[in-house]
Formats: sequence, structure tokens, C-alpha cells
Amino acid sequence: MDYEYINLDYLDLMSAGDADMQKMLLEMMFEEPMAEVKQMREYAAAGDYQAVHRISHKLKTTFPYIGNEKLTQVNYELEQDTREIPDPATVRERIDKIEYLLGMAIPELRRAHATLR
Repeated sequence: MDYEYINLDYLDLMSAGDADMQKMLLEMMFEEPMAEVKQMREYAAAGDYQAVHRISHKLKTTFPYIGNEKLTQVNYELEQDTREIPDPATVRERIDKIEYLLGMAIPELRRAHATLR
């Protein structure tokens, strides 16, 4: 099956092809990362960039399973930006991109999940 926003090669590699493991990991990605992104948005609005940094750092280990290089890259940039006191507009822009890309990936993750037996 062809996807535009995901590539599950890494998921397949890390799960050693175990369909049950893949299903479990995909299910975690349906809601948890988007909830984390919403938290980042709230923290950014409050000026708590250390909290944004912590969440971005945590997502760094999740996004490779989705296999969207742009999503991984934008999150990396956000993590780097929030090491210091960042430009608030840049932080908002990066969070917007992450939210958009993740929103596009989730339906594809659900389709991939439905194909697993």
C-alpha cells in the first residue's frame, strides 16, 4: 500500500515484523503524539519553552516509527530552537507544521493498522 505521509519500514524493522507489536505501536500513535503536540502549543503560549523542549525531545523517539522525514526534521528543529530562549513566532510555526504533518499521517496510520492481521 502506498502512503504519502508515512513509511513504516522502521516500525517493521524495530518490531521484527511482529504484526501484534506493530498494531500496538500504531494504536499508540493514533492519539498520544497529537495530545503531546497540543500540550506543546499550550506551553509555548505560556512561554514555557523548557516544557516545549522536553516534549519535543520525547517525540524525537516516537516520530521515526511514523516514517515522515519532514515531521522528524521539524521536530528536531523545534527541539534545537527551544534549548535557549527562542523566537515565539518560529516556535508556533514549527508546532503548526508538526500538527499538520501528524494530522495528515494519522489517517494513513489507521489504514496501515487496518491491514495488519
